[in-house]
Amino acid sequence: MTQSSVSRLVAGAVHAGLLDRQPNPLDHRGTFLRLTESGRKQLDGAFDELGPERDRLAEALRRNVAEAWPSIAKPRASSRAPAAGYRGARRARG
Repeated sequence: MTQSSVSRLVAGAVHAGLLDRQPNPLDHRGTFLRLTESGRKQLDGAFDELGPERDRLAEALRRNVAEAWPSIAKPRASSRAPAAGYRGARRARG
């Protein structure tokens, strides 16, 4: 994608209330993007709809990372449980 295409895509998502722009406090030339609550719900819905296809894609990405960057793919010694990707980071639904 071109820079202008990405800019239009982001502008549309901001206009739709899916993303917020926040200034980068260390570099005022750039901004950070953050999902809004509405954006989070939309993303959750998209992930839920993809189901098994998403799981196959996530596994393929994990394999590719492990092959390309073995040092990154190694589990770290930590008292925390390893991150399980996007789904594992979401809050439990009631």
